[in-house]
Amino acid sequence: MFRQGSSVVRQQFVCARAHRRWLACGSRCGGCGSSSGSGGKSFSSVNHKEVSRHSVETDAVLQLQPRVLNAATVKPTAETRKEKKLWKRNADKDESAIPPLHLDFSDVKTTTLSERGALREASRCLKCADAPCQHSCPTQVDIKSFIGSIGKKNYYGSAKVILSDNPNGLTCGMVCPTSDLCAGGCNLTASEEGAINIGGLQQFAVEMFAKMNVPQIVDPEVVKKTAGNAHYDKKI
Repeated sequence: MFRQGSSVVRQQFVCARAHRRWLACGSRCGGCGSSSGSGGKSFSSVNHKEVSRHSVETDAVLQLQPRVLNAATVKPTAETRKEKKLWKRNADKDESAIPPLHLDFSDVKTTTLSERGALREASRCLKCADAPCQHSCPTQVDIKSFIGSIGKKNYYGSAKVILSDNPNGLTCGMVCPTSDLCAGGCNLTASEEGAINIGGLQQFAVEMFAKMNVPQIVDPEVVKKTAGNAHYDKKI
């Protein structure tokens, strides 16, 4: 009983001493280390200039942090044109080096394929048994066949397949909206590289055929029926 009573008295004494210290501290803020009540140092007191939220040091630290812009940053166009030349990595494509476009009717299509690009694009073809691209083509060109010929570097055979079903194969390869027609039904549409560039392959095949300078061959029966007609005798 005596030991238990002494421990209770000791706890009460400790609590009373802590309460007296708390009363001596006065008002507190928790933002600095000085005390406004006792005048001494404390870990949770107020009115300390060095760590006050209005101190010069705190403002300097806050200025180093990123801030939200309240207004847009605008530069004049003339100044931007001068500065961008310091960062350009493709100086050959500067606007000053490009000739004016007045009366320039050259081909500006950016999807024209090189031979390497055409062979790589043709190698992606799945050779579908019931090719949806052919069903989506209004001219019903055997797309699987001419793409397979390109993959084997048989450009003559590829152009033969195209021109047999569509005499305007070159024009259609350049301007035909393939994304709504043949390429729109390609089974590779959902893949990472997208649908096959059928229009570009068609244009490439016919252009390669034109470079071969193959002489025009006309059916003899047609020659007999069109003899003397200047329109038929004129070379295409």
